[in-house]
Amino acid sequence: MKLISESSSIHPTTIIEGEVNIGPTVKIGPFCHIIGPVTIGEGSTLSSHCYIKGPVIIGENNRINPQCIIGTEPESRGEKSTGRITIGDGNIFTERTIITHGTTDKGTEVGNRNYLLSNVHISHDCVLGNNITVAHNVVFGGHVLVQDGATIGISATIHQNSTIGAYSMIG
Repeated sequence: MKLISESSSIHPTTIIEGEVNIGPTVKIGPFCHIIGPVTIGEGSTLSSHCYIKGPVIIGENNRINPQCIIGTEPESRGEKSTGRITIGDGNIFTERTIITHGTTDKGTEVGNRNYLLSNVHISHDCVLGNNITVAHNVVFGGHVLVQDGATIGISATIHQNSTIGAYSMIG
């Protein structure tokens, strides 16, 4: 079942499959593909060529720039996709950000008011807190926890099962 707010703007080339709920004033650009179950909160914007495969919940007022991929299979040999991807409010995902599904019921989470620059990869079962800045080409291995206010520098690779402390800076 599709529930699409009448105040939303969806480009005619967008493909929507399955259970997809699109809130008020959402804007979805050309050539996006959304496969439910997916919920997109009020005031969020998806630019062109975005791919979202549920289960995914996207909060309010997020900006998802071109060619972002949210909801591919976890990149962990032999693991099945479980849990959901949960994204809070007021985040900015710039070009080619990738977020994969989890391998546990906990899933993959991104908090509120985060700024992720281009080519960021958030692997399975990661949890990003709030007010985090992630520079270009950063890769988070699986099961990474990034606490509130952290800054991750250009091209950093964060090993799986790592914790980045609150307000720390990684270069």
